[in-house]
Amino acid sequence: MADAFALRPYDSVQLAAAHELQRCTGQPLAFACFDRRLNQAARLLQLEMLA
Repeated sequence: MADAFALRPYDSVQLAAAHELQRCTGQPLAFACFDRRLNQAARLLQLEMLA
């Protein structure tokens, strides 16, 4: 995910973990962070965003 979304390594781990958790449980997962690029990547993966 680091390459696909131009993220820092730890940010890509955070995003991959959230995406995998949502995929495995089939439940919506609220994702929150203050990084614009990470938020954009989460939206592309259809993670629910906290406002």
